[in-house]
Amino acid sequence: MARVGISCTLAGSALALSATGSAQAAALSNNKISGIDVAISCMTASRCVAVGDGAHHGQVVALTNGKQTRVSTVGAAEHLYSVSCPASAGCWAVGPQNTGANVVLVKIGSTGKVTKSIKVTVPAGASLTRIACVSMSSCELVGTNIFFTPFALEIASWNGKKLSVHRLAGLKGSTDATLEGVSCWRASCDAVGYYFHNVSKITGFILTISRGKAGKVHTANNDSFYGVSCVSSSKCYTAGFVSGAAGVVVTLTNGVAGHAQAESADVSGIECAGATCRASGLELGGALYYGVIVTLSNGVAKGSPVVDMAINGFDGPQTIAKRGDGFAAVGPQQKGTGSEVATG
Repeated sequence: MARVGISCTLAGSALALSATGSAQAAALSNNKISGIDVAISCMTASRCVAVGDGAHHGQVVALTNGKQTRVSTVGAAEHLYSVSCPASAGCWAVGPQNTGANVVLVKIGSTGKVTKSIKVTVPAGASLTRIACVSMSSCELVGTNIFFTPFALEIASWNGKKLSVHRLAGLKGSTDATLEGVSCWRASCDAVGYYFHNVSKITGFILTISRGKAGKVHTANNDSFYGVSCVSSSKCYTAGFVSGAAGVVVTLTNGVAGHAQAESADVSGIECAGATCRASGLELGGALYYGVIVTLSNGVAKGSPVVDMAINGFDGPQTIAKRGDGFAAVGPQQKGTGSEVATG
């Protein structure tokens, strides 16, 4: 991953970051929230939810204009991995059960309050960690299955009551696989991740999904793909890393990697509306990491990254969400034990 090798390349920019970061961050509004939150999604321009760990149990934090207004505990879940809000009606989140190897699907109402937690059995060895919904009755979940060699990919459809799981064989010769992100445009979805080959080699991949069924797997050597955001049935954008370098945002057309925009910072999350995307990531400034938001147009970087010194990096595939014409991003506090939400 890029984080291993970027310290030297970015250390030289630490002084510049210190001088410019405060001015750039002035465009953001920051608010502290409770828990260790790893994913965020928005129902409307003013109402979002962040999910994660609230002291050894799942947690949903309701946000109004970036400020915490309610915290719901999900006792059945150890923590929550992922959340998707398809409309103002609510959201679905997913996480592992407190006991056993199955999952919990968490329904969140229009106010950001948890209304239902459903324990769901998954195939032995399967771990479903990401969710993308186009409605409250139509979601796709993705993950992997460690009981197969090479690791298999798991794709699941959720209609609000029943989970239908499909399995896809892993890449021949790989030793590990991770599905990091999934995004849908109506019935078409792209899931992204990466394969390891005895640790020394990484192959990024894009899996197309249509109406809940796995399509083709396309690969990209030396890339690790994390977040993904689809703007049509054929076009998506993915954020991740290039081996031995920093971040990259890649344009996907029908699941095939196209234009690659190199970034000076690591980027892992991405949200797009039409041609405009914002990628969330982290950048090293001296001994600390800072949160970074990169704006792109048609997959090409637009202006300088915005640096947020209040946040210890945005690190994950769902750390940023579209919020009306703006965005909301979540990461760990630079000072403190909780999380921080930046809106812009």
